[in-house]
Amino acid sequence: MDAAAAVGAVTLELQPNRHFRGLQAGQHVNLAAELEGRLTTRSYSPTLLENGRLAITVKRIAGGKLSQHLADDAAIGDIFTLGQAFGEMQLPVAPVPRLVLLAAGSGITPMRALLRQLAAQGMTMPVDLIYWARQREQLCFVDEFRAIAAQHPGFRLHL
Repeated sequence: MDAAAAVGAVTLELQPNRHFRGLQAGQHVNLAAELEGRLTTRSYSPTLLENGRLAITVKRIAGGKLSQHLADDAAIGDIFTLGQAFGEMQLPVAPVPRLVLLAAGSGITPMRALLRQLAAQGMTMPVDLIYWARQREQLCFVDEFRAIAAQHPGFRLHL
Protein backbone atom coordinates (compact mmCIF):
# COMPACT_ATOMS: atom_id res chain seq x y z
CA MET A 1 0.00 0.00 0.00
CA ASP A 2 1.20 3.49 -0.81
CA ALA A 3 1.98 5.44 2.36
CA ALA A 4 0.04 8.42 0.97
CA ALA A 5 -3.10 6.40 0.39
CA ALA A 6 -5.62 5.54 3.07
CA VAL A 7 -6.23 2.17 4.64
CA GLY A 8 -7.76 -0.07 1.97
CA ALA A 9 -6.43 2.07 -0.88
CA VAL A 10 -3.38 1.90 -3.10
CA THR A 11 -1.86 4.36 -5.56
CA LEU A 12 -0.69 2.92 -8.87
CA GLU A 13 1.58 4.66 -11.36
CA LEU A 14 0.63 4.07 -14.98
CA GLN A 15 2.67 4.83 -18.09
CA PRO A 16 0.27 5.76 -20.92
CA ASN A 17 1.23 4.87 -24.47
CA ARG A 18 1.50 7.30 -27.37
CA HIS A 19 -2.25 7.19 -28.04
CA PHE A 20 -3.10 8.94 -24.77
CA ARG A 21 -3.78 12.63 -25.49
CA GLY A 22 -3.25 13.91 -21.94
CA LEU A 23 -5.58 15.34 -19.34
CA GLN A 24 -6.42 18.39 -17.31
CA ALA A 25 -6.37 18.32 -13.52
CA GLY A 26 -9.74 17.11 -12.24
CA GLN A 27 -10.65 14.99 -15.28
CA HIS A 28 -11.35 11.25 -15.27
CA VAL A 29 -10.24 8.30 -17.37
CA ASN A 30 -11.75 4.87 -17.84
CA LEU A 31 -9.37 2.10 -16.84
CA ALA A 32 -10.07 -1.50 -17.81
CA ALA A 33 -8.53 -4.91 -17.23
CA GLU A 34 -9.49 -8.33 -18.49
CA LEU A 35 -10.79 -10.31 -15.52
CA GLU A 36 -12.20 -13.81 -15.83
CA GLY A 37 -12.36 -13.41 -19.62
CA ARG A 38 -14.30 -10.12 -19.52
CA LEU A 39 -13.17 -6.54 -19.83
CA THR A 40 -14.03 -4.75 -16.58
CA THR A 41 -13.98 -0.95 -16.67
CA ARG A 42 -14.18 1.73 -13.99
CA SER A 43 -13.64 5.48 -13.96
CA TYR A 44 -10.76 7.00 -11.98
CA SER A 45 -9.47 10.54 -11.56
CA PRO A 46 -5.70 10.46 -12.06
CA THR A 47 -3.03 12.91 -11.10
CA LEU A 48 -0.55 13.71 -13.85
CA LEU A 49 2.96 13.26 -12.46
CA GLU A 50 6.05 15.23 -13.48
CA ASN A 51 7.44 12.17 -15.31
CA GLY A 52 4.38 11.97 -17.60
CA ARG A 53 2.90 9.02 -15.77
CA LEU A 54 -0.53 8.93 -14.18
CA ALA A 55 -1.13 8.23 -10.48
CA ILE A 56 -4.44 6.50 -9.86
CA THR A 57 -5.59 5.85 -6.32
CA VAL A 58 -7.89 2.87 -5.98
CA LYS A 59 -9.96 2.12 -2.92
CA ARG A 60 -10.51 -1.60 -2.46
CA ILE A 61 -14.28 -2.18 -2.54
CA ALA A 62 -15.82 -5.40 -1.20
CA GLY A 63 -17.25 -7.16 -4.25
CA GLY A 64 -15.53 -4.74 -6.61
CA LYS A 65 -13.76 -6.93 -9.14
CA LEU A 66 -11.54 -4.28 -10.67
CA SER A 67 -10.74 -2.45 -7.43
CA GLN A 68 -9.80 -5.74 -5.74
CA HIS A 69 -7.63 -6.74 -8.70
CA LEU A 70 -5.86 -3.38 -8.81
CA ALA A 71 -5.37 -3.21 -5.04
CA ASP A 72 -4.32 -6.83 -4.52
CA ASP A 73 -2.91 -8.24 -7.75
CA ALA A 74 -1.65 -5.45 -10.03
CA ALA A 75 2.06 -5.80 -10.74
CA ILE A 76 4.75 -3.86 -12.55
CA GLY A 77 4.46 -4.62 -16.25
CA ASP A 78 0.70 -5.28 -16.26
CA ILE A 79 -1.08 -3.78 -19.25
CA PHE A 80 -4.45 -2.06 -18.88
CA THR A 81 -6.82 -0.36 -21.28
CA LEU A 82 -6.80 3.38 -20.65
CA GLY A 83 -9.45 5.63 -22.18
CA GLN A 84 -9.04 9.28 -23.07
CA ALA A 85 -9.62 11.90 -20.39
CA PHE A 86 -13.09 13.37 -19.95
CA GLY A 87 -14.99 15.63 -17.59
CA GLU A 88 -15.26 19.32 -16.88
CA MET A 89 -14.25 19.52 -13.20
CA GLN A 90 -11.42 21.95 -13.81
CA LEU A 91 -10.09 25.10 -12.24
CA PRO A 92 -11.99 28.30 -13.03
CA VAL A 93 -10.59 30.31 -15.93
CA ALA A 94 -11.73 33.66 -14.51
CA PRO A 95 -10.45 34.81 -11.13
CA VAL A 96 -12.61 33.91 -8.14
CA PRO A 97 -12.41 35.47 -4.65
CA ARG A 98 -12.02 32.08 -2.94
CA LEU A 99 -12.12 28.47 -4.09
CA VAL A 100 -13.72 25.85 -1.85
CA LEU A 101 -13.07 22.19 -2.63
CA LEU A 102 -15.21 19.52 -0.95
CA ALA A 103 -14.25 15.86 -0.81
CA ALA A 104 -15.02 12.72 1.14
CA GLY A 105 -12.99 9.51 1.31
CA SER A 106 -11.52 8.39 -1.99
CA GLY A 107 -13.35 11.25 -3.75
CA ILE A 108 -10.25 13.28 -2.95
CA THR A 109 -8.40 12.22 -6.10
CA PRO A 110 -9.63 14.97 -8.47
CA MET A 111 -9.07 17.55 -5.71
CA ARG A 112 -5.48 16.34 -5.33
CA ALA A 113 -4.86 16.97 -9.02
CA LEU A 114 -6.45 20.43 -8.81
CA LEU A 115 -4.40 21.33 -5.71
CA ARG A 116 -1.17 20.22 -7.35
CA GLN A 117 -1.96 22.42 -10.34
CA LEU A 118 -2.80 25.38 -8.09
CA ALA A 119 0.42 24.90 -6.10
CA ALA A 120 2.47 24.73 -9.31
CA GLN A 121 0.87 28.04 -10.39
CA GLY A 122 1.74 29.66 -7.06
CA MET A 123 -1.71 29.31 -5.41
CA THR A 124 -2.89 32.64 -6.82
CA MET A 125 -6.22 32.58 -4.96
CA PRO A 126 -7.28 31.56 -1.45
CA VAL A 127 -8.29 27.89 -1.37
CA ASP A 128 -10.05 25.83 1.28
CA LEU A 129 -10.08 22.04 1.08
CA ILE A 130 -12.78 20.50 3.25
CA TYR A 131 -12.06 16.78 3.39
CA TRP A 132 -14.20 14.36 5.37
CA ALA A 133 -13.94 10.71 6.36
CA ARG A 134 -15.35 8.70 9.24
CA GLN A 135 -11.88 7.81 10.51
CA ARG A 136 -8.41 9.36 10.08
CA GLU A 137 -7.11 6.18 8.45
CA GLN A 138 -9.57 6.70 5.58
CA LEU A 139 -8.03 10.03 4.54
CA CYS A 140 -5.58 10.01 1.61
CA PHE A 141 -2.65 12.37 0.93
CA VAL A 142 -2.90 14.29 4.23
CA ASP A 143 0.88 14.74 4.48
CA GLU A 144 0.98 16.10 0.93
CA PHE A 145 -1.85 18.54 1.67
CA ARG A 146 -0.14 19.71 4.86
CA ALA A 147 3.06 20.32 2.89
CA ILE A 148 1.12 22.41 0.36
CA ALA A 149 -0.45 24.38 3.23
CA ALA A 150 3.01 25.00 4.72
CA GLN A 151 4.25 26.40 1.39
CA HIS A 152 1.13 28.40 0.51
CA PRO A 153 -0.47 30.46 3.29
CA GLY A 154 -3.59 30.99 1.15
CA PHE A 155 -4.38 27.27 1.29
CA ARG A 156 -6.32 25.99 4.28
CA LEU A 157 -6.90 22.30 4.98
CA HIS A 158 -9.97 21.29 7.00
CA LEU A 159 -10.18 17.64 8.02
